[in-house]
Amino acid sequence: MGTLDPVLVDVATQVGISTSKAASVLSTLLSSMIETPGGLTAFVERFRQSGCEELIASWLGGSLRPVSNSELETALGRDCIDKAATRAGLPFPTTASALSFLLPQLIHRLTPGGVIPSRIPSDILAYIQPAKPQMTARPSSDSRLVGKSSTTVAPHWLWPVLILLTLVLLGCWLWIVRHSRQNGRIRRRHSPTMAHGTGRGSPLAIHS
Repeated sequence: MGTLDPVLVDVATQVGISTSKAASVLSTLLSSMIETPGGLTAFVERFRQSGCEELIASWLGGSLRPVSNSELETALGRDCIDKAATRAGLPFPTTASALSFLLPQLIHRLTPGGVIPSRIPSDILAYIQPAKPQMTARPSSDSRLVGKSSTTVAPHWLWPVLILLTLVLLGCWLWIVRHSRQNGRIRRRHSPTMAHGTGRGSPLAIHS
């Protein structure tokens, strides 16, 4: 069992969340401590400067006075609580309650004898969870092929070629229609003459 495992169980029981979510809140809190310029000393000083000197004295002395959500928000800032809530997947009030219960016990364990160490012990830092990268679902190779085939667009040069081919075919059709009409007129024009010529007697006929 880890150093802070009993604390996580207490937080989960008091607030009504899982130990994994409590561990996520703890991870964000520890990250905030080490990211604060000046380390743990500067982090504790933020509470002193926000008017929580008696609270800090109780945490260092072991009485562990609880911190209210408003005092916590004043000292840590709403952004820090929002960050912890987002990572743990918890509502803001629930996260604030978890931090209010967790923070006094954490400070007390980090300051044996009421002395703030220059560095946070490695067994405590081990509770910092790596940030989970946001993964985007990659389509499979088959789905990519389907997507490409369904969204294939004809090349730009194909449309002028199709239009030109359509005009050529239309021109050929018009020429054929006009040519057939002209042939019909010529045939109608010559047909009476041919009929009249065939009606006359042949000049080579032999009379008896």
